[in-house]
Amino acid sequence: MLRKQYDYMVADLPHDFNDIVVHTLDIADVILLTTAPDVASIRAAAAALDTYSKLNYPPEKIKLVLNATFPKHGMPKEKIEAALGVPVMVTIPYTADRFVEAINYGQPLISAKPDEPIAGLLEDLAFFLSRDAHKKSRPENPTESWKRVYKRYSERKNRNWVLIV
Repeated sequence: MLRKQYDYMVADLPHDFNDIVVHTLDIADVILLTTAPDVASIRAAAAALDTYSKLNYPPEKIKLVLNATFPKHGMPKEKIEAALGVPVMVTIPYTADRFVEAINYGQPLISAKPDEPIAGLLEDLAFFLSRDAHKKSRPENPTESWKRVYKRYSERKNRNWVLIV
Protein backbone atom coordinates (compact mmCIF):
# COMPACT_ATOMS: atom_id res chain seq x y z
CA MET A 1 0.00 0.00 0.00
CA LEU A 2 2.77 2.48 0.92
CA ARG A 3 4.76 1.68 -2.21
CA LYS A 4 1.97 3.25 -4.27
CA GLN A 5 2.18 6.52 -2.30
CA TYR A 6 5.92 6.97 -1.75
CA ASP A 7 9.04 6.70 -3.88
CA TYR A 8 11.19 5.73 -0.89
CA MET A 9 10.56 4.01 2.41
CA VAL A 10 12.98 3.22 5.21
CA ALA A 11 12.24 0.36 7.58
CA ASP A 12 14.29 0.09 10.76
CA LEU A 13 13.76 -3.59 11.46
CA PRO A 14 14.40 -5.72 14.55
CA HIS A 15 17.20 -8.26 14.53
CA ASP A 16 14.96 -11.32 14.41
CA PHE A 17 13.55 -12.80 11.24
CA ASN A 18 9.83 -13.03 11.98
CA ASP A 19 7.26 -13.09 9.16
CA ILE A 20 6.85 -9.30 9.02
CA VAL A 21 10.61 -8.72 8.90
CA VAL A 22 11.15 -11.31 6.17
CA HIS A 23 8.26 -9.92 4.11
CA THR A 24 9.67 -6.40 4.42
CA LEU A 25 13.14 -7.62 3.40
CA ASP A 26 11.62 -9.56 0.48
CA ILE A 27 10.07 -6.43 -1.03
CA ALA A 28 13.00 -4.12 -0.25
CA ASP A 29 15.05 -2.81 -3.16
CA VAL A 30 18.12 -2.38 -0.95
CA ILE A 31 19.05 -3.80 2.44
CA LEU A 32 21.48 -1.72 4.46
CA LEU A 33 23.15 -4.09 6.90
CA THR A 34 24.68 -1.94 9.62
CA THR A 35 27.46 -3.28 11.79
CA ALA A 36 29.84 -1.89 14.36
CA PRO A 37 33.58 -2.67 14.38
CA ASP A 38 33.45 -5.18 17.24
CA VAL A 39 33.45 -8.98 17.26
CA ALA A 40 29.87 -9.38 18.53
CA SER A 41 28.48 -7.07 15.83
CA ILE A 42 30.52 -8.79 13.12
CA ARG A 43 29.16 -12.18 14.23
CA ALA A 44 25.61 -10.83 14.10
CA ALA A 45 26.25 -9.41 10.63
CA ALA A 46 27.66 -12.77 9.48
CA ALA A 47 24.51 -14.51 10.75
CA ALA A 48 22.32 -11.98 8.93
CA LEU A 49 24.28 -12.45 5.70
CA ASP A 50 23.86 -16.22 6.05
CA THR A 51 20.11 -15.79 6.47
CA TYR A 52 19.95 -13.45 3.45
CA SER A 53 21.75 -16.09 1.42
CA LYS A 54 19.29 -18.78 2.53
CA LEU A 55 16.44 -16.46 1.55
CA ASN A 56 18.06 -16.21 -1.92
CA TYR A 57 18.57 -12.44 -1.81
CA PRO A 58 20.97 -11.35 -4.54
CA PRO A 59 24.28 -10.08 -3.12
CA GLU A 60 23.86 -6.70 -4.87
CA LYS A 61 20.70 -6.08 -2.81
CA ILE A 62 22.74 -6.01 0.42
CA LYS A 63 24.96 -3.03 1.24
CA LEU A 64 27.23 -3.15 4.28
CA VAL A 65 27.38 -0.01 6.43
CA LEU A 66 30.10 0.28 9.04
CA ASN A 67 29.06 2.41 12.01
CA ALA A 68 32.13 3.56 13.94
CA THR A 69 30.42 3.60 17.33
CA PHE A 70 33.56 4.39 19.31
CA PRO A 71 36.61 6.56 18.62
CA LYS A 72 39.31 3.88 18.54
CA HIS A 73 40.15 0.23 19.01
CA GLY A 74 37.57 -1.03 16.55
CA MET A 75 38.35 -3.77 14.05
CA PRO A 76 39.83 -2.35 10.84
CA LYS A 77 37.50 -2.11 7.86
CA GLU A 78 39.69 -4.46 5.82
CA LYS A 79 39.41 -7.22 8.44
CA ILE A 80 35.64 -6.78 8.64
CA GLU A 81 35.34 -7.04 4.86
CA ALA A 82 37.54 -10.14 4.84
CA ALA A 83 35.56 -11.76 7.67
CA LEU A 84 32.19 -11.10 6.05
CA GLY A 85 33.20 -11.43 2.40
CA VAL A 86 31.32 -8.21 1.63
CA PRO A 87 32.77 -4.77 0.91
CA VAL A 88 31.84 -1.89 3.18
CA MET A 89 29.77 0.55 1.14
CA VAL A 90 30.14 3.44 3.58
CA THR A 91 31.63 4.09 6.98
CA ILE A 92 29.69 6.34 9.32
CA PRO A 93 32.48 8.03 11.27
CA TYR A 94 32.52 8.31 15.03
CA THR A 95 30.83 11.55 16.03
CA ALA A 96 31.03 11.96 19.78
CA ASP A 97 27.60 13.25 20.75
CA ARG A 98 25.80 14.26 17.57
CA PHE A 99 23.50 11.24 17.31
CA VAL A 100 22.72 11.11 21.04
CA GLU A 101 21.92 14.83 20.96
CA ALA A 102 19.59 14.33 17.99
CA ILE A 103 17.78 11.50 19.77
CA ASN A 104 17.52 13.33 23.08
CA TYR A 105 16.13 16.50 21.49
CA GLY A 106 13.99 14.67 18.94
CA GLN A 107 15.55 16.59 16.07
CA PRO A 108 17.00 14.74 13.08
CA LEU A 109 20.69 15.55 12.70
CA ILE A 110 20.24 16.69 9.11
CA SER A 111 17.58 19.22 10.19
CA ALA A 112 19.18 20.38 13.43
CA LYS A 113 22.82 20.56 12.28
CA PRO A 114 22.80 20.60 8.47
CA ASP A 115 26.31 22.08 8.24
CA GLU A 116 27.91 19.24 10.22
CA PRO A 117 30.06 16.95 8.04
CA ILE A 118 28.14 13.88 9.26
CA ALA A 119 24.86 15.45 8.08
CA GLY A 120 26.39 15.96 4.64
CA LEU A 121 27.55 12.35 4.55
CA LEU A 122 24.06 11.10 5.38
CA GLU A 123 22.47 13.36 2.77
CA ASP A 124 24.98 12.21 0.16
CA LEU A 125 24.36 8.57 1.09
CA ALA A 126 20.62 9.04 0.55
CA PHE A 127 21.35 10.66 -2.83
CA PHE A 128 23.71 7.82 -3.77
CA LEU A 129 21.01 5.26 -2.96
CA SER A 130 18.28 7.11 -4.87
CA ARG A 131 17.06 6.06 -8.27
CA ASP A 132 19.01 7.30 -11.28
CA ALA A 133 15.99 9.18 -12.65
CA HIS A 134 15.74 11.13 -9.40
CA LYS A 135 19.43 11.97 -9.45
CA LYS A 136 19.11 13.49 -12.90
CA SER A 137 16.05 15.67 -12.37
CA ARG A 138 15.46 18.71 -10.20
CA PRO A 139 12.38 18.40 -7.99
CA GLU A 140 9.60 20.89 -8.59
CA ASN A 141 10.08 22.26 -5.06
CA PRO A 142 13.60 21.28 -3.96
CA THR A 143 14.20 21.05 -0.23
CA GLU A 144 17.14 22.69 1.49
CA SER A 145 18.66 19.23 1.86
CA TRP A 146 18.35 18.60 -1.89
CA LYS A 147 20.00 21.96 -2.59
CA ARG A 148 22.95 21.12 -0.30
CA VAL A 149 23.41 17.70 -1.88
CA TYR A 150 23.21 19.10 -5.39
CA LYS A 151 25.75 21.81 -4.54
CA ARG A 152 28.23 19.23 -3.18
CA TYR A 153 27.57 16.95 -6.15
CA SER A 154 28.16 19.79 -8.62
CA GLU A 155 31.38 20.82 -6.87
CA ARG A 156 32.69 17.25 -7.00
CA LYS A 157 31.64 16.89 -10.63
CA ASN A 158 33.31 20.18 -11.61
CA ARG A 159 36.52 19.12 -9.88
CA ASN A 160 36.36 15.59 -11.29
CA TRP A 161 35.86 14.20 -7.80
CA VAL A 162 34.27 10.84 -7.28
CA LEU A 163 31.76 10.21 -4.52
CA ILE A 164 33.13 7.34 -2.50
CA VAL A 165 30.72 5.82 -0.06
